[in-house]
Amino acid sequence: MSVDDYQERISKYQWQEQNLAVFHLLPQDRTPEKVIILEGNTTEHRFALQTAGELRQLQARISDVKDTELPEQFADTSVDKIEGQSDENVVLSYLYQTVMIDDNVYLVPDLDKIAHHLVNLDD
Repeated sequence: MSVDDYQERISKYQWQEQNLAVFHLLPQDRTPEKVIILEGNTTEHRFALQTAGELRQLQARISDVKDTELPEQFADTSVDKIEGQSDENVVLSYLYQTVMIDDNVYLVPDLDKIAHHLVNLDD
């Protein structure tokens, strides 16, 4: 994992002579502050996350992570509307999943969806 300062919204990021796909963890109207590079099993499975704000590490056992309902303040978000705004050559950056850890609700990127996209890159 690597964290680089980068204040411009991008779709690709050059890292160690490799062009990485960038998944945005911010609304389009928010300026990013950093790029987080995550490495997979191979160089083809590297990707970047673009975000802002202070990074915080949270360690939890998988048994501590529970699926939960989407909080009311996010209930009117329409995935169909988001997907309709992207063109066919651009991957929908992410979808959220809602989880609960120690009675706190977190809205996090759906890593299964990102991993599925990376597996499809091998095809």
